[in-house]
Amino acid sequence: MLWVEPSGLVAFGVQSGSTLAQLVSTATVNNGAWHFVAAQFSSSGLKLDVDGSTTTSTTITSATSYTGYWHLGWAGESSWTNPGTNQYLNGALFGWTVFGTVLSSTNLSNLDNAASLSSYTSTITGLSPTAEWLLSDAGTTAYTGTIPVLGTNQICQRVLIDIQDTQNSVSNCVYPAGAGVCASTPPSTALLSSFTSSSGSLSSSAPFTLLLRMDLGTASVAGVTGLHLLADFAFSISHGSWTAEVTYPASSLQL
Repeated sequence: MLWVEPSGLVAFGVQSGSTLAQLVSTATVNNGAWHFVAAQFSSSGLKLDVDGSTTTSTTITSATSYTGYWHLGWAGESSWTNPGTNQYLNGALFGWTVFGTVLSSTNLSNLDNAASLSSYTSTITGLSPTAEWLLSDAGTTAYTGTIPVLGTNQICQRVLIDIQDTQNSVSNCVYPAGAGVCASTPPSTALLSSFTSSSGSLSSSAPFTLLLRMDLGTASVAGVTGLHLLADFAFSISHGSWTAEVTYPASSLQL
């Protein structure tokens, strides 16, 4: 995990069992300029490179296995030493790349000193990354406008939703309520708000499918295109003496 401490230093951390191992850069990145940051972990330990300035640690050489997904612009670092004042990055990201192997000093230098976007991109491609997100942001001016998609409303108030259930080849639009399948896209009147919908009585002898769709009520605009909007929701089903529930408890924006 990578984050920026309140002082502007870059922190890189991995977890091994109950131990939180953390490495901090000697250079700061809170001066409004673009910076190159590379964090590496291997059997040799931790290595953090910021604009060619390298910090290393050989204390931790193994880490706890974790299956999940990458976050860009957000890190849950609140339990670590010197967490950021906000878990969301207060800055800009040019791109993010993940490699399945340690890069050499020459590789890092070539990336750090790439003279153009095409040069940087070709160097990245030549190193066979396992994942890559180049956000195509070559500017030097931070976005200072408002975000019309969200405005001053809560996230969930900008999301359209419909719910459809199917059993024995028969489909019903549960929300907005209607016979047969739901429309091809949620109607403009189906804003997500506080509501409870029920599929009614279902047979236990046939498979049951529930389709829940969410869509932005307003098209994305410059500044937010590519963001994933996650609305909070809960779904439960009960039969006899048992109940199962799936919950996403908090709305958020993610890259």
